[in-house]
Amino acid sequence: MDFAPLIARKSERFRELEAEISSSNLYDDPRKAREILREHTRLKELLAHWETLKKSRAHLVENQELAKGEDKDKELLARGRADYLAEGQGRGSGLAFEVQKSLDSSVGFGSAPAAAKMATASKNVGVNSVVGGWAYQGSRAAHNQGSIFNAQGKYLNSINAKDGRAQWQAEVDGKSVSERSQVFSPPSLGREYMYLASSTGSLVSVRQKDGQVGFAYSFKKPMVFQPALVDGNVYVGTGDGLLICLKTNEKDADGWYQ
Repeated sequence: MDFAPLIARKSERFRELEAEISSSNLYDDPRKAREILREHTRLKELLAHWETLKKSRAHLVENQELAKGEDKDKELLARGRADYLAEGQGRGSGLAFEVQKSLDSSVGFGSAPAAAKMATASKNVGVNSVVGGWAYQGSRAAHNQGSIFNAQGKYLNSINAKDGRAQWQAEVDGKSVSERSQVFSPPSLGREYMYLASSTGSLVSVRQKDGQVGFAYSFKKPMVFQPALVDGNVYVGTGDGLLICLKTNEKDADGWYQ
């Protein structure tokens, strides 16, 4: 049964009662005033219940869409491989293993202490050095305007936040890139572009709506942390302790302060 016409009439009557209640002449007839107020209360409750019902029906439809079954689940990015997290490879941080060992030694860790639980870290996220653990960023996602973005292995992904479906995917190519590479740090988001720093020394911007490259600069120094975006500038630290500031002269690079 379609209740919309009935609800429309009730809503119109409710507006009429609202106008009568706001009139300065309401209490000229106390008996009529009481009747108006009682009817107003009943209609207010009825319309509130109707709004609750509409929201519940909308949520039900949404949940049905999210639970359509295995065919849809096969499209979800979470089912993809993560070879860059392979145990014992030391690739989870994006830093070359030799660099990790060198940095460990430079801060007094010839070998990782037991408290660091490197065996567990290596098994779960492919990290097997103290510096690698400090630098580990993973494929942490960022959200903007209904889309979720992340850098996973050698891929950049855009996912619909409502249903988890892939909107676009970009593959990074290069001599030093393989299935076991964690190329980029998690993205930093402007309004239209996302900004990424790479373990191979590149700083790039990628348009959020379609994955097109905005700019790409090579500094030939490994970068493992998210860039910061402030007043049109992109700030990023390198694996050997430098701080780089790239002036974009674009308002888009702002609002991601870390």
